[in-house]
Amino acid sequence: MTRKNLSFAGLLIFLEGYCVLSLEILGTRLLGPAFGASINLWAALIAVTLLSLSLGYCLGGRLADRYKQREILIIIVWLSAVWTLVIPFIKKDTVETLSFLGLKWDMLLSSALLFTFPLTMLGMVTPFILRMCVENLSTIGHIAGRLYATSTVASVFAAILTGFFFIPIFGTFNVTMSLVLVLTLMSLLTAYIYCGHVQGLPLAINVPLILLAIGLIVSNKPNYDKSLLEVHQSQYGEIRVIDLDWGKFLVIEGEIHSGIGKYTDHSTYVYSILLQTAKDFFDTPGEGLVIGLGAGTTIKPFVDANWRMTAAEINPVVIDMAYKHFGLNIPRSKTHTVDGRRFLHETDKSFDFIAFDAYGGSGIPFHLITQEVFNLAKQRLNKNGTLGLNVIGDGWDSLLVHSVLKTLELVFTHVIALPASENSASIQNFIVFASDSEITPKLQNFLRKESNENIFFHATIAKSFKNIFTSKPHGIILTDNHNPADLWGDEINFKIRSTKNHTVDPSLLW
Repeated sequence: MTRKNLSFAGLLIFLEGYCVLSLEILGTRLLGPAFGASINLWAALIAVTLLSLSLGYCLGGRLADRYKQREILIIIVWLSAVWTLVIPFIKKDTVETLSFLGLKWDMLLSSALLFTFPLTMLGMVTPFILRMCVENLSTIGHIAGRLYATSTVASVFAAILTGFFFIPIFGTFNVTMSLVLVLTLMSLLTAYIYCGHVQGLPLAINVPLILLAIGLIVSNKPNYDKSLLEVHQSQYGEIRVIDLDWGKFLVIEGEIHSGIGKYTDHSTYVYSILLQTAKDFFDTPGEGLVIGLGAGTTIKPFVDANWRMTAAEINPVVIDMAYKHFGLNIPRSKTHTVDGRRFLHETDKSFDFIAFDAYGGSGIPFHLITQEVFNLAKQRLNKNGTLGLNVIGDGWDSLLVHSVLKTLELVFTHVIALPASENSASIQNFIVFASDSEITPKLQNFLRKESNENIFFHATIAKSFKNIFTSKPHGIILTDNHNPADLWGDEINFKIRSTKNHTVDPSLLW
């Protein structure tokens, strides 16, 4: 093989390595709205990728030795492009069909069905090209090392470009279609290198696919339901805003995160009403911090009560949506685009109340639910300050909720939890308060007052207080070293998404 053709072979391997890792990263975005982009999904996709590549290396090596027709490599790359184009259109049906298997099997088999074929085809490329490049055994080590190094470097580029730039800027669908274009061009380049021309079969199979992918990119302006106000890809997941007859809602990675009533700017959810009771622990308005902004529904009641509020939200798109669609009413300078734990490390301010509202069904940031971060939060609280958390649990006996309580009891003197539903077996929000100051009497007085004066409060908060946790929590202590909270959250999330309750059209969510 000439030096020129060896360089072309290196280009093919570069494109192959790029496409492999780009597909793997795309998998988290294509399936994230169904499962949450957690360690479980990453593990499933990594397993499928490695097994597929292993299968491809094995099959590709055998075919390369047995058959000399170079057209086989052209078709292999083309087949990978065809399947990649199909993935966005079959992902929902695949996930829903396998949902009866439970979270882990659905996640693993959906990943396998969607990505095994194109990744196996790409795995076959390397041994084919290596076989064509080697003319004598004296150079096989050098050529093999060069090709594998090139493929690995390409994967590094794919990780940075796809994850940091392309998906947030262009969206998952357009990036998937662009990958189809790369694969079809790779198929044509293969024809040029090994056949000396690009005509006949290579053109016949690749040109229609190129035109189809370009057409899909150009026409990628879905005729969304009028209730879907906005869809935005971000570095931390897909963000949607939906406007329904009874309220406006923020959707993060396929899960309704928070919302406001149709004719009010306050939350439609019981948990938010329970969380805001913390302001009545204090005689006068104070300083507050909310970690996890959402639609801003946690902050608004405090602002209305003349509290001076600050927000830490890692996703800038969420901040934009809170101001644009939900009327967030604190100065922009008070919203910090930063991870909540990092903010607690870096700030020199102290607060009377800190709310952790970053635990959603679409994912629990494990580093925000440990003994270490609770200790850090305590350092940022004033003497009689209170920490509040919003946690979703699978019934009153939820291992996740009890583990949070048990961990908090190591840090604070007083810890109480309020279920948002009187149904002890249902998946629901739990509002947890922790403080070194006795807060139960103040909460009790407030709830009694509201239950007498407000019908809505009587039907929700008063019942919640009757269900207050008083027994010893039975969970485990959550630490930075040992913390399966995000995995428990995945299970809860799967149950929520599997519930056949179509109050909200699933097509609006993902």
